[in-house]
Amino acid sequence: MRRSYIWTVLFLFIAVVLASALWILSERSISEIQVQGTGLHVYKRHYMFVSDDHSEQGETVFQAAQSAAQESDAAIEWTGQGLAASYTAAECMEIAAAARPDGIILFQNQSDDLSEQINKADELGIPVITLLNDAGSSRRVSYIGINSYQMGDIYGEQVLRVLDGASGDVLVLLPKTPGGESEGLLYTQLLRRVEEGKQTGQKIVFSTYEVNTMSSFDAEEDIRDVFVSGGDLPSVLLCLDPVSTECTNQALVDYNEVGNLAVIGYYASENTLQAIEKGVLAATLSVDAEEIGHIAVEAMNEYCETGHVSNYFNVGIEMITQKNIKQYREQKRPGNQTDTGGSSE
Repeated sequence: MRRSYIWTVLFLFIAVVLASALWILSERSISEIQVQGTGLHVYKRHYMFVSDDHSEQGETVFQAAQSAAQESDAAIEWTGQGLAASYTAAECMEIAAAARPDGIILFQNQSDDLSEQINKADELGIPVITLLNDAGSSRRVSYIGINSYQMGDIYGEQVLRVLDGASGDVLVLLPKTPGGESEGLLYTQLLRRVEEGKQTGQKIVFSTYEVNTMSSFDAEEDIRDVFVSGGDLPSVLLCLDPVSTECTNQALVDYNEVGNLAVIGYYASENTLQAIEKGVLAATLSVDAEEIGHIAVEAMNEYCETGHVSNYFNVGIEMITQKNIKQYREQKRPGNQTDTGGSSE
């Protein structure tokens, strides 16, 4: 009886030890385990992607980042994506930081200033990289975006091409942003480029109109006012964000104004490309969203490995028109992509 008791106690002791060991091992690796499709894999690093941009551009950036992460044995997940409740970018930043990832990639659209959330993440030892919309006053480790001066130059060149020596009015749709510093630099360079390039006697008058791009509904209402205000439509309408471009494209059709004004958009979504092919839009500025996603992960990997990374990465842009849209589509076919640089054809 006593021997049976000893064996029972010994068996329980071994079971407890084994259970404890398994629990410790699982706790050590739980932060590294991510489910990607099927199966279970232990990844080298875990990144969080935070964005309030759920447009085609945002999806493309994330998918490219996901592909780059897998190539470097890292896992990345979109914070707040697919949840029943809706969270602000600030709340998603707090959720992401609470997960203690190896890094946060922030693709902020037109949300409030997130410098405070970025600094809190930095205090926890979590590096943050910002995409397209910077938070220069924060402690982010790197910014991946577009040179505002270059962007102003390319837009200015296209305005001159569209007017082709004629005088006209240009209305610039400015997204409502907390700071608007980058838009201010872009607008200043746009004016300078047009002033330098216009012909003798050519009169080009610029004006601006703010559009609430926090939601497509708000943007549609603001852009609708441009078309139904009763005033004369401009010769050229310039969009600086994907939401305004999509809404303006639809407004041109809804109010039968196709051909009555030239619209220069932003971002080469499929809808926008089709509108250019049909002659609804004059042109659009193409931003390489895939390049943004890849650079973001590469920069985060570099920082995690070395503790250092470049403060700024410039992303290539080009102007897409009816003249080069066929070439653009050829370049974007799988296995046929090339660096487009900053061409403004």
